[in-house]
Amino acid sequence: MEAKGRIRERKEANGKSSVSPQQRSQAAAPEQISLKPESLGQEEILYLQREVGNQAVTQLLEQRGGAAETTGRIRQPQLHLAASTTPVVQRSFWGNLKKGFSTATGAVGDAARWTWGKTVQGAEAVGRGAKWAGNKTIEGAKWTGEQAVAGANWVGDQAVKGAKAVGQAAKWAGNKTVAGAKWAGDKAVQGAKAAGRLAYDGRYKDLNGTQYRITSNKIELVRRVEREDGSVGYLAVGEVTGYEGNRPLIAHYPAPVDLGSWAPRVTHINGMNVKPQSGIQDAQQLHGLLAAEVSRGGEVDLSEAEEEKLAVLYTYSATRGFGRDLIECLGAKVGLDDEVTGSQETLMLDAVRRRQRVTVSAHSRGTIKTDNAVRNAHRTLSAGFQGEMYESAEARQAAEEARAQTDGFSQEAMIDPEILADIARQVKARALADARAAEEMDAYVHLIYAGNAVQFPSKVVKLDLVVAKGDMVTIMVGKYTKLGLGEKAKMTDVSGGHGFGKNYAQTVSALIIEDMRQAGE
Repeated sequence: MEAKGRIRERKEANGKSSVSPQQRSQAAAPEQISLKPESLGQEEILYLQREVGNQAVTQLLEQRGGAAETTGRIRQPQLHLAASTTPVVQRSFWGNLKKGFSTATGAVGDAARWTWGKTVQGAEAVGRGAKWAGNKTIEGAKWTGEQAVAGANWVGDQAVKGAKAVGQAAKWAGNKTVAGAKWAGDKAVQGAKAAGRLAYDGRYKDLNGTQYRITSNKIELVRRVEREDGSVGYLAVGEVTGYEGNRPLIAHYPAPVDLGSWAPRVTHINGMNVKPQSGIQDAQQLHGLLAAEVSRGGEVDLSEAEEEKLAVLYTYSATRGFGRDLIECLGAKVGLDDEVTGSQETLMLDAVRRRQRVTVSAHSRGTIKTDNAVRNAHRTLSAGFQGEMYESAEARQAAEEARAQTDGFSQEAMIDPEILADIARQVKARALADARAAEEMDAYVHLIYAGNAVQFPSKVVKLDLVVAKGDMVTIMVGKYTKLGLGEKAKMTDVSGGHGFGKNYAQTVSALIIEDMRQAGE
């Protein structure tokens, strides 16, 4: 700012000189820089350079004294100063100006060199930075590539592992599916077999009617035999040693063993849908209860005679499946008999003919078969007594009464009195035979129906009915009021359901022991 003031002052002083207007016009530019070079500092020189510029100075010099040298340096002009300016001042001015320009140019050069140096250094630094950045970029790209390859390899490995796992899972699932399908198929077959057996099961039909003698230490397969002398007995053909598929395993004796005079005092027959093993075990339980009662709870050993008396003859009524058993029950109710019904009838007839009392215990379906056997046995016995009863005094008396009643109208009605008398005699003999058969059966046959399934039991023989409060079979078809029972039936109510061993065996054994005592045995 101080240099600007001095230049301004010099310009004003030069404006007041005595130079003519023409000279002033020609020397206006040189006069404006008539400054003392020694008074110019570096900042003022730089200011002149910025304000005037090299081209303006060159033009000024060309107007006052010629052009610049071909070397490119500015030739010192011949300045035409005002009259008051001396040549010494002019030379001093231009020298100082040259010196100032030289100094200024040197400073500018130094600044330019410094700037260039810094520019070069900056460029080198930028280059080094670019090279470093390039190297890092390459390293980064290489690292990124390596990581990408590693990632791709990892992804590939995981994909392979996943594929293997999926394959193993698929294989496992396939195996499980096959196993599940096989299991389902097996269960379906088992279910179909079970359903089929529910309708019909022929596995035990060959055992139907087989009989087993149960004592304290042995279970034997036996069969009834009629000897040559006309007596009836039993042969033991083998011993039950175990079970396989509910079938008894029989160790057959080398030759059948004749049991001599033994005849059953207690017999039992099972109900419907009972497998052989279960039926035999129910009979074993019944024997055990009888033996415990007679031996005072096991304190006294049974004698040989007691063992024979308490031996239970068990008759197996084979199951053929629930459906077939049910149909068989319905058939038995209308009088259709089978071999088991026949064996029950034989038991009763043998007891009457042998004059030895027997208890016939029956459960569920067994009560139906046994009741049919009772009717058959009674009919058979009655038929056997009819000849004797025809010759009885009672039958003759009936004939005489019939003959006397027809004397008054027989000729008019054209009826032979003797025919009417014979009919009356036969009717009377039949009634007497039925009564005699019933007496014989009452004397030698003790009937027990447990879980009774008989809707209308026979009234010709004394009968013990045992019914459980929770037994639906008995509730639906086998339980009666006292009026419906008749004079010869006695009912005992127990708790429980339909199964024999759990619900009826205890009561049945007590009734058997009571019957033995009443018979004086």
